[in-house]
Amino acid sequence: MSTWADLKELRDAGYRPAHTLMIFGEGHANLRRAMLELGAMVIDHASDEPVPAQLLQGLDVLLLFERCAESSAIAAAIRASTAPPARCRAWCECSRDLTICPGPCGRRRA
Repeated sequence: MSTWADLKELRDAGYRPAHTLMIFGEGHANLRRAMLELGAMVIDHASDEPVPAQLLQGLDVLLLFERCAESSAIAAAIRASTAPPARCRAWCECSRDLTICPGPCGRRRA
């Protein structure tokens, strides 16, 4: 499991993750484990902490949180950054769909 400090160290050295950066909230344990086994950079993010958006500049980012409202809030903060990622996608748990920089989905989880 990587941390925001690991990503900062990588970026400060002039490098970037080779694949999509996966940012997880709670849940998705099986997917998290599978991505780690494949060698993806996976960061567990505490929902009460801010996302260091400047570290995401130019990266392909995937947000995986249990609640769509969390993904929406984080995506909005990332979009508002002066250094946005190349692409930001999020898993909408309600509709079971992958969205591009989501807004509130308005649906309830089944």
